[in-house]
Amino acid sequence: MQFINLFTFWIKDEKKREHLNHFLGFAIVGVIMTLMTLVFNFVFLNILHIRLVVTYIVVAIITIFISYLLNTFLVFKQRFSVITLLLYYGVYLSGMIVGIPLLKFFEFILPVSIFPIVLQQYRYFLISAMPIPITLIWNFIFTSIVMKNKKLAKMLRPNECL
Repeated sequence: MQFINLFTFWIKDEKKREHLNHFLGFAIVGVIMTLMTLVFNFVFLNILHIRLVVTYIVVAIITIFISYLLNTFLVFKQRFSVITLLLYYGVYLSGMIVGIPLLKFFEFILPVSIFPIVLQQYRYFLISAMPIPITLIWNFIFTSIVMKNKKLAKMLRPNECL
């Protein structure tokens, strides 16, 4: 994601520029993954008629892996590592643990009857998007910690990376 440098070239402090580049890259990957998540949610919920929580979990497993690859190679410019992949899944699993009760909460407080008839068939799709702002913030904070952890990077040996 070298094009991000076009937006941060004016920052003289190298460390500050690097932090902003990571944030912007993470945000771009986040937007891509959010759109992909919404498309998958729509297909699973409205076309395949898979249950809400099952959809949430399956879509998360798929998109977390893609997000890990994009963030590792394009944003943080690191090598693939099974250890960081597992930690990355741990971060997003903790985000899911936050997100599932939010799904249930929104499902409870937003009964079908409050939606206009035209939107009632898309109720679960709309509800599936509601936890995104909370889990996005959660995941960014903890992903940054995992990806920038110098001690973790020292622990990883080249033979553990693919």
